[in-house]
Amino acid sequence: MSSSKLFLPLLAVLALAGCTAAPLHGQGPVSPVTGQPLAGVETLSGRIAVSEAGSRTAQVVRNPLLFRLNGATPVREPLYEVVLDVSGFEQDVSVQGGSGVPTASLYRIQASYTVRRVSDGAVLGSGTRFSTAPYDRSEQLFAADRALIDARDKSAAELADRLAVAVLPILRREIEGQPALATN
Repeated sequence: MSSSKLFLPLLAVLALAGCTAAPLHGQGPVSPVTGQPLAGVETLSGRIAVSEAGSRTAQVVRNPLLFRLNGATPVREPLYEVVLDVSGFEQDVSVQGGSGVPTASLYRIQASYTVRRVSDGAVLGSGTRFSTAPYDRSEQLFAADRALIDARDKSAAELADRLAVAVLPILRREIEGQPALATN
């Protein structure tokens, strides 16, 4: 057998050994000694709290984020807390000629988050995420209000996804005992 045929599989194994990507939920890394899965963020179901919401906008972000972090398990005796500061606002993008009435707008929700260990208050990571949803305005008051609410809800659900994608790797590093990375 030629040395190149042995070299290529060895090279592929070495290249894959440096891969650090892992699913956010589900089976994570495996112990090289026992071959058993190491405890991952799935073991934290019901142990990740999210700070109380101070507004309706914050609440529509908090609820889906709680679900994404804990599944359907209620939070009891949390080990970690995600502290959120949420704000939302509308921005008009186009106005009707002559009357100056807005016809299209954007709704933007932004959240600053801090992940901390409950036992000692140590900050594990922090950052900011945002989401924007477009919507059309109508001259009918109810339709315009409903469009705004729908845009806020859509933007909040997307923001909760983005927050979960930012928070879960922080918790995974904490569980695995790896040093925290700078977040933003």
